Amino acid sequence: MEFTVNVDSIDLADVIGYNHDDTERTLGDKIAEDIVVRIANGPHWETITTWVEKVRDEMIRTTLAPILAEAMENPTVRTNFLGMPTGDKRTMRELILEHTRDLLNAPIDGRQQNGTVLEQFIRREIVSTVQAEIIAAVAEVRDRVLAEIGENIPDLVGAAVHVALKAR
Repeated sequence: MEFTVNVDSIDLADVIGYNHDDTERTLGDKIAEDIVVRIANGPHWETITTWVEKVRDEMIRTTLAPILAEAMENPTVRTNFLGMPTGDKRTMRELILEHTRDLLNAPIDGRQQNGTVLEQFIRREIVSTVQAEIIAAVAEVRDRVLAEIGENIPDLVGAAVHVALKAR
């Protein structure tokens, strides 16, 4: 038995079936889906993903940079919940600096006796730095002492034992 199939033309927009939501499924949809499956399961997926993420990040950066620069430099007026102006004009940069200053000078847990966020940070840094320096200094002294008495340890122990025994 012999079959003959004649196809006059192939168009990517030709409908070849229907999706689960009853939308038309075209030949182009099927080909695109097959390409995506092959790429996603292929050995170069990580490389392609990384490249796409880099391109995306750069596009976002170039798009947002002028918008952010304008927002940082152009003054705005604070408004209340009704949108009515409630203060003087200030730039976003000034507002960020003000909020940062307030945060750093805020008391820990709402109590001034524990100090501010900035004071706690400085204390932690000083303690960790001093601890590291003390540990290094003790190790250095220990190494020096061991180097000086290392050879004489048997004699020193023997002399100490001898003195202890005489004292009994």
